[in-house]
Amino acid sequence: IYIREGDRKKAWMEYLPVIDRMILDKHYNDAMNLIESFKDIDVLETGKRLISIHRQLGNKVQVANELVSLGDFHATVGMLKEALDYYKEALLMNPNDDSIRAKVTELQKGEKTVDEVLEDADIFLSYGLYDEAKEVLEKLKGQEPENIEIHEKLKFLYVNTNDKEMAVTECLILAQLYNRAGDIEQREKTLNEAYKIDPEDPRLFGRTTIQPPEEVITPYSEVQSTMEDVGRKELTEMKLREESLEKRREAEEFAMPGAEVSERVEAPGPAPDSEVLSMFDRFKEKIEKELTEEDSETHYNLGIAYKEMGLIDDAIKEFQISRNNPKMFFQSSSMLGVCYIEKGLYPPAIDVLSRVLKEMKDQDESYWAMKYDLAEAYEKNGNFKEALDLYFEVHDWDSKFRGVSDKINQFKTLITKSTEEEKPRGRKNRISYI
Repeated sequence: IYIREGDRKKAWMEYLPVIDRMILDKHYNDAMNLIESFKDIDVLETGKRLISIHRQLGNKVQVANELVSLGDFHATVGMLKEALDYYKEALLMNPNDDSIRAKVTELQKGEKTVDEVLEDADIFLSYGLYDEAKEVLEKLKGQEPENIEIHEKLKFLYVNTNDKEMAVTECLILAQLYNRAGDIEQREKTLNEAYKIDPEDPRLFGRTTIQPPEEVITPYSEVQSTMEDVGRKELTEMKLREESLEKRREAEEFAMPGAEVSERVEAPGPAPDSEVLSMFDRFKEKIEKELTEEDSETHYNLGIAYKEMGLIDDAIKEFQISRNNPKMFFQSSSMLGVCYIEKGLYPPAIDVLSRVLKEMKDQDESYWAMKYDLAEAYEKNGNFKEALDLYFEVHDWDSKFRGVSDKINQFKTLITKSTEEEKPRGRKNRISYI
């Protein structure tokens, strides 16, 4: 109707939730056709959605092209730092593209190299100038989010300023980076360090790689008895069966000293990836057959298990089912929003979290955690003003919650810069997403 009336802006707003649903349901061609027809209406939102689709399809060149388009858009409106970030990310996707490299080089003129900034940080740290070190390292982290040296220095800084929450955060980031690099020993060492910093941090719960010295490890039977969801229980029983089988085979081999080598039963090694995936697929199929939509609590707990295993699409489906139960609505909606954020689907995350916050009456910790998640979704979606407003609200409630003070300092600078650049030109509402 709006298109027939010639109001394509309103038509685009109506199509947005439809497109987001198409992306979630993996109807990528339909979504791209709609998005492409509205690129002239909303460069930012169409670009972000196209990037999300091409990422999931593994189309690196197309991802790079869309990132360059967003970089060009930000450069045009004077947001050069944001433009440089997009160009750098595009170059990672397509490192052989000389035109992208030229854009990065042009915007990097006059900037210090990473090594030079790290040297500055070392000087600040050596003299105990932690605020100055923190400022340069946090800025550098935004440019080089996977640089292990930066995170090691930030961890050192937070430990020495007794900021346990942020110190553990850096440990968890480092653990992920070490894991990607294949350095399992360093990953476990970092996780143990996180446990020593704050053993009560809920983010460390259930991480089986952590085995701090002189700590009593909970017996497997006790852990199993506390598991309420079918998914975790099933996986635990599967693990126990494998361990039992391995011990039995080892006992058989030990009891047959005179037997020929060819007749011995070899203790099984780690299951091949294909075997593990096949076993897990059978497990999922069994669960789906046994569960009904009315069993909301189990769907919710299964969603938690899927999320912890990195199966975000499966987790989303479970939370969508469990939130149909009014008793599970708030917690399921919260987790659904978090999953959308992890998936890069920021608009539906904003929609889900905004709606549930309006319906929450009790402003307990879960309420503020959800408000922080909403702020993060706004931030990653490019809605910086909305993100800053929410971060301020969280800060008024608890200034130390999830490092919200740092978020505010970063975004106040960004918003101020954008506003100052916009005023001299005398144009209003030029950047609609701020």
